Order: sequence, then C-alpha cells, then structure tokens
Amino acid sequence: MENHSRRERDLSLDAIAGLFIILMIFQHFNINTRAPFTIGHIFMFNTSWFFFKSGMFHRPERIDKSTIVKWSRRLMVPFVTCSLFGGIMALMCERIETGHFNLSILPGLVGQICMFGAPWWNIPVWFLLTLFVVKVVTARYHGRNTWIYVLVSLVICLGHHYMVNTGRFNYIGNMALATLFYVLGYKTKDMDFSSHKSLYTLAAVFVIIFFIYPSALDIWSNKALYGNYLLSILSAVVGIMLVNRIFKVCKFLQIKPLLFMGQNAMLFLVLHVPFYLAFCELYGRTNLAYSTMNWCGAFVSVVCCFAMCLFFDRHKHLKWIIGG
Repeated sequence: MENHSRRERDLSLDAIAGLFIILMIFQHFNINTRAPFTIGHIFMFNTSWFFFKSGMFHRPERIDKSTIVKWSRRLMVPFVTCSLFGGIMALMCERIETGHFNLSILPGLVGQICMFGAPWWNIPVWFLLTLFVVKVVTARYHGRNTWIYVLVSLVICLGHHYMVNTGRFNYIGNMALATLFYVLGYKTKDMDFSSHKSLYTLAAVFVIIFFIYPSALDIWSNKALYGNYLLSILSAVVGIMLVNRIFKVCKFLQIKPLLFMGQNAMLFLVLHVPFYLAFCELYGRTNLAYSTMNWCGAFVSVVCCFAMCLFFDRHKHLKWIIGG
C-alpha cells in the first residue's frame, strides 16, 4: 500500500484501495464472506491487488544501505511496531481478565512470526514483511527477462501449494505469489485496455471462470479457497485489470469515503485487527449473539482507527510508527 506521490496521484487507484481495504477488514471481522457468488467472491483478489498496484510504481533500485533503510522505514518499522502493538493489546486483555501479566505473550510473537509471517494478534502485517521481501527480490528488475521472474515465482508458489499441507511457513508461497503479482503490475501498467475488444475479452474470461468453475485465491495461505488454484490466480489477474479499467473510466466511483479509506489504507491495515480482537476477548463471554459480537467489534475497531487517523494527522512527527 505504497505511496505513489512520485507521479500525479491517480484517484482511481485510491478509490479501489478504499473499496478493497473495506472488504478486507470486514472479512477479518467475519461479516463479509468470500463464498461462491458473493461480493467477496467477485473481489477475492482484493489483497493481491495491493501487490499488483505496488508493482505499477516500481522503479529499479540498487541494493545498498540507503535503499534498505528507505524500505525498512516504510515497511519493516510498522511491521515491528504494529506486531508489538498487537502483543501489547493481548497482554492488556490478559491483565484485565486474569489480574496478572502473561509476559510469555511477547516472546511468543517471535515464534508466531517465524511460523506464519505475522503474530496472531495482528496477522494482516504479513503484507508488510512480504512486500519488503518482494521489493528486495525485484530491486534490479527493469522490465526485461520478465519470464524468469514469472517462472521462478510460479515454480515456488506451485511447489509450496502442492507440497506443503500445513499453515506453517506459508510466507514462502505468498512471497512468491506476491512477486508474481508485483511483476505483472509493472509489466502491464502501460498496456492499453481501452479498446472494446480487449475489455470484452478480459470480462469474458473472468465471467467464464466465475460461473463455470468458481475459484477464489487466498494469497496469504497461498491456497485456493475453492476451485482450481491456477484458475484462481488467472481470475485474480484478469479481475485486477478489469477493476483498474472500470474505476479509471467511471469517475463517479471515485467518491470521498473510498478516497479517504484508500489514502489511509496503511493505518487501517495495521491497526484494525488488534482493536477488534481486544473487544471480542473482553466481551466474548457475554450473551451477545455471534453476528452481534462481530458487528460491535467492527464498530469499535473502525471508530478506534478513525481516532488514530486524527491522532497521526495532528502528530505527523509520529507517522513513522505506521511507515509514514
């Protein structure tokens, strides 16, 4: 969810980011589903899109100290701070519920990161670690020899998908898959999909897969939620190209709420889960129905995230915490 200020800001991308971050966080709140023939199924590529979009603004870089420091400030600093934030929220909930601090929670974060690429109390930060690795791997990529990046990425993610049946070390697969989307984002950014023929072709491919062989990709686990794995990747790539074109042409979709969410996507990404889990942890033993619990937790989380937006707007010198 990188800043693309080095070009004239494309509001269509901000609007898409806003829509997709909303879908993403409501999936994490167990309100929105990616079951077949739902809106979650239509936009099942919402997370993959962010890697694709980052690739659209890729520039070849030398791997030196200044480059690593720049990427670390943007991605690894918020990865660390927000992982700790999730751990501290878990620690506070434990203190409230039991009356004592379970300090083993904090070193447990390291084990969870090693196993899953992120701590359970803030699992969405896996995106930051994965994007950091993708940027290092593709640093010298200049648009040539694309087939090598595509082939190696596919071999690794296919190998992980078909040979690893555990949720552990899934970052091996999602880093390879994210690299594929990143490279395709860069390679296709200047392609002209304005003709009716190209647009209808993309739409036809997406609709055929959607209805004939429904397939949905979960990039974090590098698995198909259902359907065929390869078709889910193809459907995601085609869907990304379609939605980029639609939001580019249909200016009325670039509404202020989506633009706001898109321009603050990083903050909502890295903070929404700890607030939600804290609410569910503290109120999970009440008589609230499951759906009511999810909606109440979603409300609390979103309000807290909006409050954090105001906080960082007033204290801009602290934006480094979330990669700003």
